[in-house]
Amino acid sequence: MDEITSQVLTAVKAAIAKEKAVFEGDVDWYKLRDYLKFGILDGMSFSAVLPKTFKDDTEASFLNNWKQYSFQRAVKQMASVGSLYNVLKKGEEAGAKPVIFKGIVLASLYPEPFMRFSSDADIYVTPSDRKIMEGVFDELGYKLIPEVSKEHVPHYVGTGNNAAFHIDLHDCLWEDYEGKQAKLLDSLKLTDPDTFIEVEACGIKVRTLGITEHLIFQVFHVVKHFATEGLPLRFVTDLALYSRKYADEIDWKRFWSTMMLLKYDVFYKSIMEGAKIYLGIDADIKAPENMKPGNVELLFEEIVAYGHRKSDNIEHYFAIGFISGYFMRNNTKQKGRLSQFRARYFPSRSELKEKYGYAKKHGILLPIAWIHRLFGALRFSLISRNKGIATKEVLEKANERVGLMSKYGLLEEKGEEKAFNPEDVLVSVVIPTYATSDSLKRALDSILSQTHTKLDIIVVDDNPADSDYRKKAESVMDAYKYNDNIRYIKNPQNLGGSGARNVGIEAAKGDYIAFLDDDDYYYPTKIEKQLNVFLNTGFSELALVYCDVAYEDNYGRITYIERKRIRGNSLYKALKDGCIAATSQWLVKKKALLSVGCFTILPCKQDSTVLLKLLRAGYEVDYVPEILSIYHDGVGEVRISLGSRKVEGELTYANACRECYGEFTKHQRKQVEFGIAKRLYEIWAYKANGEGECKKYLSVMRKSAPFRTFKFLIRTRLRLIKRKVIKWSKQHL
Repeated sequence: MDEITSQVLTAVKAAIAKEKAVFEGDVDWYKLRDYLKFGILDGMSFSAVLPKTFKDDTEASFLNNWKQYSFQRAVKQMASVGSLYNVLKKGEEAGAKPVIFKGIVLASLYPEPFMRFSSDADIYVTPSDRKIMEGVFDELGYKLIPEVSKEHVPHYVGTGNNAAFHIDLHDCLWEDYEGKQAKLLDSLKLTDPDTFIEVEACGIKVRTLGITEHLIFQVFHVVKHFATEGLPLRFVTDLALYSRKYADEIDWKRFWSTMMLLKYDVFYKSIMEGAKIYLGIDADIKAPENMKPGNVELLFEEIVAYGHRKSDNIEHYFAIGFISGYFMRNNTKQKGRLSQFRARYFPSRSELKEKYGYAKKHGILLPIAWIHRLFGALRFSLISRNKGIATKEVLEKANERVGLMSKYGLLEEKGEEKAFNPEDVLVSVVIPTYATSDSLKRALDSILSQTHTKLDIIVVDDNPADSDYRKKAESVMDAYKYNDNIRYIKNPQNLGGSGARNVGIEAAKGDYIAFLDDDDYYYPTKIEKQLNVFLNTGFSELALVYCDVAYEDNYGRITYIERKRIRGNSLYKALKDGCIAATSQWLVKKKALLSVGCFTILPCKQDSTVLLKLLRAGYEVDYVPEILSIYHDGVGEVRISLGSRKVEGELTYANACRECYGEFTKHQRKQVEFGIAKRLYEIWAYKANGEGECKKYLSVMRKSAPFRTFKFLIRTRLRLIKRKVIKWSKQHL
């Protein structure tokens, strides 16, 4: 653990125990205060870290200013409790039954409650009581702030004597969740009036959630922040202190069954283990005996670093935003490119975020919201350009966070997936490498970051023995020589993509094999989710499971192109739609590959040819409808499967397709011929002398499928116009 993380945790631990912090080594007070402030624990910690003597006047001035600021904030916290009391009293008198949660209920757990800083209060009311409370806020002079309000959570700010006091009025505890997950959370009945209790908090009596219900909500709240905004350390101390305070009153049986249902069990266990080790908060949480925490040190380093990253690292901030939509809406399906563009820049009223509340309420203002979004996109583009940030960097940050979240089960579809034991299956991953080395490490690291950890990794070096690329590959592999799960095979001569993969298949120890080109990479849950499909399939002859893929260019820009998917044994659809999945998207049974002779030696269409052979042999395929791998589509780069003989490969594959025509109708054969001609047309279109061949294959396309040809030509023309516009804008804007 790094020095600043250790010092922050030491300071908080001492403050909770009402002791003086003892630090190892020198303390950078400015940095320590910065980390504590963004962890929202600077107020409660300053007395524990304040030294008896100061090195110089500058240090004395800084620490005294910290002390003065903390006392001023504490006075405001006291005043806010008085304002909250007035709101609750008025609400009760008006006939509402407001329920306080988090806030002062948790502050009362601290040695100095008013030193636990919070900028707002949270009140829950039933939808019927919401109108009553809105009237109360109006009567007391509170101002509604539409810009930060949400559909189920209007945000109010006090005026006059209540100035700077913020209140969120909830009629739902999980306003950001949609679909199946919202229904699951609703089923927990955390806001059942029969479970509400009264407690004394910061000197006033309040109605709050039941003890077990409040703990369940806090875990949900902590997970939500960890996944979508970043997790301040104070939220962790809140959770740990609450668990310790009410350990004897919590219904642990109900709590743990709920945690397992939501897949939050390992995360909570890890938080509490870290709180015990680093904060001295030891609670008897009665965890299941066989439950083990995750990497606690890594988790707490991430939590402590949250505020510093948020304030100083904009790509980390945007990366968390990238994740939030996926985490909040686990029922969201992948959209096509046009739909994605439309939803991003011209969303419907229901798709708008709450910051555009004016348009959600008044549809006539929707065009204004669109302009608002376009200016926001322009601002992001300018910030990114000024900061030197590429989309690639943002997604790498997001990918790192996804990996950490996945380790704690936070990206699973809650309550839906069947139990899966990753120790059951050995998966071999074959990486053929040729004419590249810079991205090989990224490919390997993406495999080592998989949530499924029982792996047999085989790197097949297909570079010439005396080439610089061989030397570079050897240099990369030298860093992994002590990893027993990684084997490095050097081909004595270049065998091409098919030959290199066949070498890997022969060497594979696992019953299942995944392939990864050296310039592509996986998302952390790829193998695990594909194995889940295998283990829970309804297909008796399932041989291959593929996933969705996104495409990354040389500038780190990632795009998703929706492809037709097939399930089962649909030979015609596979041939009609062309390549449904490249090798980096696969997880396939080794015995199935061996039964069809593995890869045919071809300059291209190697993946499509294997799929064709598997389907013709009676095997079935299935898919995971998620982007789990990234295909690097670098212009001008040499991939192991590409070369100057691409036309030869396409023609060989076309002949293999035609061998299946006896099983198809005349119409089906025409549709397959259209696909063959279309791919050859696209190859020749990029060749200097390809005009004659283009005309030939365009004629075949028109005869085979006139309407599909018309649509293809329109799309081709639009792409050409788009490229010209982009080129012009780069030159003139």
